[in-house]
Amino acid sequence: MFSVEKCRKIDPSLNDLTDDEVIAVMENLYEMAQLAMEDWDRKRKGSKNP
Repeated sequence: MFSVEKCRKIDPSLNDLTDDEVIAVMENLYEMAQLAMEDWDRKRKGSKNP
């Protein structure tokens, strides 16, 4: 996981948020990325329940 400082460096608009808010944003982005990877993997492998 990126640090709060690294996230702020990548996206300066996060400078207006508290550290806790930046962490919440990061957690949400990681969750969305996990879902996207699971969906991609499911489509790549095909359904287990035809």
